[in-house]
Amino acid sequence: MDIVSRDGFAAEHPGGSPLNVAVGLGRLGEDVRLLTSLGYARRGQLIRDHLRRSSVILDPATVTTSGTSTATAVLSENGAASYEFDISWNIPLGVQARPAAIVHTGSLAIALTPGHGAVLNLIQSSRERSLITVDANIRPTTGDQREAQIAIAENFFAETDIVKMSDEDAEWLYPGLSGEDVATRLLAKTAVLVIITRGAAGSTCRASSSWQG
Repeated sequence: MDIVSRDGFAAEHPGGSPLNVAVGLGRLGEDVRLLTSLGYARRGQLIRDHLRRSSVILDPATVTTSGTSTATAVLSENGAASYEFDISWNIPLGVQARPAAIVHTGSLAIALTPGHGAVLNLIQSSRERSLITVDANIRPTTGDQREAQIAIAENFFAETDIVKMSDEDAEWLYPGLSGEDVATRLLAKTAVLVIITRGAAGSTCRASSSWQG
């Protein structure tokens, strides 16, 4: 749950990168399921209602926790934000999703321990039957040491067909490399398509010779 707090008032909104992708696809009429870790209290129910209204099925393998993770942005009088995180990401190893044409993950799901290990196992087990896509969206504020974070990201990139990241993600993961160089590095692994967004400046998109999208 994303929470925006200002002047003593707080507004809550269902959020998270993979959830937003699922909601967008559901509203476009695609058959989409979300596998996550979600509580049953008020915030968890608000997220369930949000998903249902957007035609997103909550996967039966979703793990129920005692609470729902939150990311709070506290806005000062001049609009500057500070962030507070109360996040538990602990999907047990062995959890499996139903077969899907495309398996997508990203952001905190591939960054936080211990849950990222279960997500990595899930996409590894899905590779033969599914197209794997990852939206990196990695930031130093996720809490792990930089070297460990890079190693985790590289493990996912080695199992991924389509990689999307921002230029800020690319700079943090691969300082000194241009967008073209980062794309070349990832295409040398298993990726067949790499997209690096650059805000108002557009994006860089590179495909391998085997890409037939």
